[in-house]
Amino acid sequence: MNSSHLPDDLAQWPKEAHEILGVDRGVDPRDLRRAYTKLIRVFKPEHHPEHFRRIREAFEFLQRYSMFFRTIEPDESDPLPLEESPALERAAPVSEPSPESVADPVFKSTPIVTVDELWRRALRNNDGEAYRSLVAELDRGVPRPELFARLYWLLITCPTLDPDRTAADWLCRGMEVTGLSGVLLELYGMEFLNCPGEARSERATRLVNGNHPPRDLEAFARKRWQTLCRINSWDAILKDFDHVQSVVRRHDEVLWLGLLVDLDAWIAWGRKDPVAGDLARTVRADIRSLEPLALRNPAFFDRVDWFDAVKQSCRTIAELPLSLQEFVSVVRDGWLLPADLIRSRLEQVLTAISANPERWVESLEGTLPQGAAALMQFSNLLDQYEPYPGFQFEVPLKPEQIQQLADRFLRSEGTSDNMFRAQVLQFCLDNAIDPTVIRWAYHAGYTVESGIPVWVESLPADMSLHLVCRVCRLFRA
Repeated sequence: MNSSHLPDDLAQWPKEAHEILGVDRGVDPRDLRRAYTKLIRVFKPEHHPEHFRRIREAFEFLQRYSMFFRTIEPDESDPLPLEESPALERAAPVSEPSPESVADPVFKSTPIVTVDELWRRALRNNDGEAYRSLVAELDRGVPRPELFARLYWLLITCPTLDPDRTAADWLCRGMEVTGLSGVLLELYGMEFLNCPGEARSERATRLVNGNHPPRDLEAFARKRWQTLCRINSWDAILKDFDHVQSVVRRHDEVLWLGLLVDLDAWIAWGRKDPVAGDLARTVRADIRSLEPLALRNPAFFDRVDWFDAVKQSCRTIAELPLSLQEFVSVVRDGWLLPADLIRSRLEQVLTAISANPERWVESLEGTLPQGAAALMQFSNLLDQYEPYPGFQFEVPLKPEQIQQLADRFLRSEGTSDNMFRAQVLQFCLDNAIDPTVIRWAYHAGYTVESGIPVWVESLPADMSLHLVCRVCRLFRA
């Protein structure tokens, strides 16, 4: 029997994210993190992979929106119940006060209910009244991004509040009048992640072709184009291209170059589509036309070269009889998709490596040297991976302890330096350390008389060993 509020039977779990985590709507980020950490200690990924996935998805959903909305502490002195809120009354014409009332020292003006007060009441589960009041506030005053954002959030949590609109309608309407930036753009980017087809909708097309500042347009085009590449909508990007180029490149060639470099990488993983090929050639030609910028902006061109190396490396590995297709697929999609969207597939690869580290060291070694770039890119993906929030690697032993243990375990009688690889792997897994730490420990205690074993000096060059040890430390955490 587990110690959480959730049953062991996944079919009995609630559907709402905040109910899965056992938190209130509008939860504080710290409390959200505590609730998540408590649950994953019960439903560990190696024992309950599907339970863990559901918990992680609920946490990430609430975490994405908590960055925009914070619980507003109730004001106990607030005398205005929602049903008596003057927010709707202020829509009526206000007559001029009589001279008598102006002269009266006890005259009271009509209180104003702020957006934050309306939002606080929405968090008290008065969604319908809060939604209507926010709409009335929007129709009455100067459009503000936070109004559109909160209307969006209310429809996300309760779509039946307004059957004539979708949540994304509020984001698009807001960006049309307040611009392609800030909270609305971030929320719309999340819409693209969750519903990729939204990126090729009429309203998204209308936004990208509007009259916007170059930096705002570049930020919006970046989110839209990345999503369009995910769904192979090359024609939609081609239709955007000339307009975005004319606005962004004329304003800032470096800004345009950065967008092109990313687009170049996203397109290249596309299926063999003639439209994608035409688009790729157009992008590469534009990048070449900006080569005079290389002297002051070498990182962009280095990224193009690095991407070409990774792409060729992945192709080489895919042709080897090593059954590494899923490994290659994760490396490929790591260029195109945000870390959250490849997390489950990445964890499948991590699970396989952790279950049979010896075989994976051998398999990854078989990809070298042609596969080196792909292995390095996979390591870059691990930089973005956290088994749980706040995870940090810790070295459990002191340098002298590591050196003593390594000497005892790895320098057994009759074993040559060439036979230490399997022992090093086992030693690192048993002690939850990276091979680099062994070399560091020996150098920390190095003396001219003792010298450093040959196998220790060879550790930095052993890419497959390093990668497998790192995966096991991460995933077994």
